[in-house]
Amino acid sequence: MNNKITAQATTSSRPTNQEAKTQTTSWKGLLGLILLALVIRLYQMAEPSLWQDEVWSVYLAQQPLAKMFEILRSQDLQPPLYYLLLKTVIWLGPDNNFLLRGLATLFDLIALWPLYLLARRMAGERAAQIALLLFSLSSIHVIYSQMVRMYTLLALLVLTSCYLFWRIMEEEKPGWPKLLGYVAATTAMLYTQNLSPLYLVVQGLALLLLFRRKSNIIRATLIWAICLLLWSPLLLIFLQQAGGNTFFAKPDLLFLLDSFVAFGAADRAHNGQPFALLALIQPYFAVLGLGLLVWLGLGNLRQRKAERTYLLLFWLVPLLLCWLISQVKSVYADRAFLASSFPFFILMGAAFTSFEVRLTVRGFKPPKLRPFWGPLIGGVLTLILSVASILILASGGYLHDDLRGLGRDASLQLTSGGNRNFLLQFNGNSPIIFDHYLLPSAPPNISGFTSEVEAELNRGPGRVCAITSTSTVLLEFAREPYQRFQTWLITRSSRKQNFHQSYSDESLTLECWGYIP
Repeated sequence: MNNKITAQATTSSRPTNQEAKTQTTSWKGLLGLILLALVIRLYQMAEPSLWQDEVWSVYLAQQPLAKMFEILRSQDLQPPLYYLLLKTVIWLGPDNNFLLRGLATLFDLIALWPLYLLARRMAGERAAQIALLLFSLSSIHVIYSQMVRMYTLLALLVLTSCYLFWRIMEEEKPGWPKLLGYVAATTAMLYTQNLSPLYLVVQGLALLLLFRRKSNIIRATLIWAICLLLWSPLLLIFLQQAGGNTFFAKPDLLFLLDSFVAFGAADRAHNGQPFALLALIQPYFAVLGLGLLVWLGLGNLRQRKAERTYLLLFWLVPLLLCWLISQVKSVYADRAFLASSFPFFILMGAAFTSFEVRLTVRGFKPPKLRPFWGPLIGGVLTLILSVASILILASGGYLHDDLRGLGRDASLQLTSGGNRNFLLQFNGNSPIIFDHYLLPSAPPNISGFTSEVEAELNRGPGRVCAITSTSTVLLEFAREPYQRFQTWLITRSSRKQNFHQSYSDESLTLECWGYIP
């Protein structure tokens, strides 16, 4: 009896030739997708101009630790982990945009592995391969992998946390590597972005809906308690940041829809809102392919109800919760939910689990909608949308020369001379951001229009430039000073507008006037 069992175990542990061939093909496909993702993300990554938040990231990471934490408490809305990691890159090359952005690219590429593991677990090998292809061609991941910001790090950590949570809950006795890996990923997630606790809500809902065993409840409570204990040193900074003012306008339902649609690289004009997830503007008809694939994927997962529910929670709940919270106090930065694109990719990949192409002549019957034509039509529409988005990026449609161009133009307008020169900004951002690309001969920019600034302007003739953006209209603390400046300008006995230039990528405008008090 024992010999028989041993023989069976030995035989079953050896992969057949077909299984070995399938595994080799899967690894080749995975490596090919990694290479594809790498090539797309490296293209134009070193384009010259940093954008506003990138400049802020570099500035924070350049500060001594004590000053960095003080700025985080008083002026920023993010935890410190990404800035601490960025310090090492700045040490290697502080002025090298390729290195600065390479950190985000690295995190984005690493996410391929946990995405593959989660997708295969949820929907099978074919769905995993399709999900990786969609990820590789995803314009939102290409864009954020080329930014000196924390969003790809956050997406990687959230994905790893959610994958390991599923493994810990489904196994009777999960090993220590999974438990320690979950605690490490989840704690790091909390140290990366202040909206990341919303993904713990997803895991809590999954526990209540899918894993209500007593052992799971005890296990989840313990690992969450450890994560929160490790996060507690940051709690004071978190409360200070949460209680401060935010730069986010109250989102409406259309903007929420925009955020979900952006996961598939289709987007509209963000309804006039700043901080939109995707900067590429495309018509909504392209969403038809995305919606068709998700619908088919949900249908193909009907035998995997737990997996389907988990993917839906992961995809929909965090962004929806943030939108609801933002109706009271707006914290709606939808780019913080980049990780929710992963279950979206998996659901679309699941549409192809029953997809087969059979070329027969005798007895040919047109294939049914669901297993053939549905995935084919949805796949073609989605592929066209993805490739079109990548081509827009490759053609320079997302090149950022705005902040550098604005700094150059402002410096030329405010050359040193006999006149008094002033650069005012009404964008709601720190003056540090706009000083980054100013020439040494230009005056530093001043935020707002205070009585002290007005008194200085009234002391003699000169030239004044104003930086505005869409935030100037949306944010009261930026709009009110700009209105007072406009009132002051109208009352000047002599004024002449010398310069007016818009910088569309960042929705910035620079206007300059010569004036006599």
